[in-house]
Amino acid sequence: MSQGKEIEVIPSQVLTTKDAMARRKALEAYVSECLIEGVDYSVDERDPNKKNLLQAGADKVLNLYALTSRADVVEQTEIWDPANPFFYYKVKSTIIWPRRMEDGSIREEVIAEGFGSCNSKETKYAWRWFSREEMSKEMQVLADKGTYKTETREKNVPWFTLTDEEKKRCAEEKWKQEDAVSKGGKTYVRVDHPGVVMYRTPNEDIFDQVNTILKIGKKRSYVDATIRATKAGDLFTQDLEDLPGGRTIKKAEKVEAKEEKKDHAKHAEKPGAKTPEKEEPKKTYTVAEIEKTVATFKGAVKECKSHNELNAVYKEVAQDLKQHVFEFYSVRYKEISKDVAGGEASGEKKD
Repeated sequence: MSQGKEIEVIPSQVLTTKDAMARRKALEAYVSECLIEGVDYSVDERDPNKKNLLQAGADKVLNLYALTSRADVVEQTEIWDPANPFFYYKVKSTIIWPRRMEDGSIREEVIAEGFGSCNSKETKYAWRWFSREEMSKEMQVLADKGTYKTETREKNVPWFTLTDEEKKRCAEEKWKQEDAVSKGGKTYVRVDHPGVVMYRTPNEDIFDQVNTILKIGKKRSYVDATIRATKAGDLFTQDLEDLPGGRTIKKAEKVEAKEEKKDHAKHAEKPGAKTPEKEEPKKTYTVAEIEKTVATFKGAVKECKSHNELNAVYKEVAQDLKQHVFEFYSVRYKEISKDVAGGEASGEKKD
């Protein structure tokens, strides 16, 4: 059987210097104008010029290059023994360039491969932190013997669990207090306790996270493969939120805000100190306002003919309301992608 003749449905991966530079500029423009911080990427605090690529962003970048992917588990260990469970998955993601042949068949060319792994011994899966009040009597006995690692943290706790000494400190140090409702419907007061001793205990519910561990391994390999395939290692880093010690600017800002809050509290206690200005409260929206925003957004995205137009409409939505319209944004994004791909296949040019 003779091999089908290849049709240039997708631009060739073998580029001249001029074409390579043009494609690079297109990628940089796409990242700048179409990818959304907090959705498609976060920012590495150590180098603000590098974006930390997330799975949603990887999806969009691959779509820009008309590439697809395949994931395969290449190594795995599953020990379902309740006394000593362990789960490990290593995943290979393959980025594929599909070529349409004259006879209608599709030839797949491998562009890049990426690897990622995840296991149940990672800190976020292996351990859980509890205060003494949250622990069972058996766990408390082990805690008293020094079995568990301890760490002093700020924790939101019920007022009635405080000792007399802690209640005195609460008044003197002005711990934050707020009303809360119990599962039984009773109202009580919760306070931010700045010095709760937390105990690190083995995660007894690891079997509930086996699928999560597999999916995280897959995501890590997918992001790695996408960066390799698009030659974007100088623009993106691997997903640092899944790596030990990885901190993004958002995380750093939370830490700094917390420290600043403590500094303000200490400053306010000094005689004659000026009370720092209060931050503007986060705006809340009524159900009617949310529904109106969603309806307006749905109407606007129907008129969008390109990704740039769609992203411009999405950016106009208030940050606190983006979560309510993101589903419709994603659906329209995929529709536009299909329209663009269809136009390229038929020889039409899309803006």
